Amino acid sequence: MNIMNDISESDWKLLKELKPLVLDRLCAHILQKVAEQCDPGPETNHQRFLKARSLIENVNVEIAKAFDDMPRETALSRLKSLFSQGLISDEELSRFSAETISEVRRIDTGR
Repeated sequence: MNIMNDISESDWKLLKELKPLVLDRLCAHILQKVAEQCDPGPETNHQRFLKARSLIENVNVEIAKAFDDMPRETALSRLKSLFSQGLISDEELSRFSAETISEVRRIDTGR
């Protein structure tokens, strides 16, 4: 396995298995941000609506980049990103191979 660009097939399959759970976590975080945008304040309802819509439009692009089509060649970089964002737990990471865990933890500075 070329750990710099690729992960094992079993790790790739595990990442694909975790994808719905991770996507749900990310969406929960986004919905929390949207709810904060909708909190009453000095802005008009229309201004809050526009902020919320803009937030959703911007993150939708990021969600598509992260979760639509996940070829094995990009899976390691995506796993690193998801872990660094706190969307993959330490327990979930422990299910991957030792090589993949080592590579993911290389970028880990705060966990």
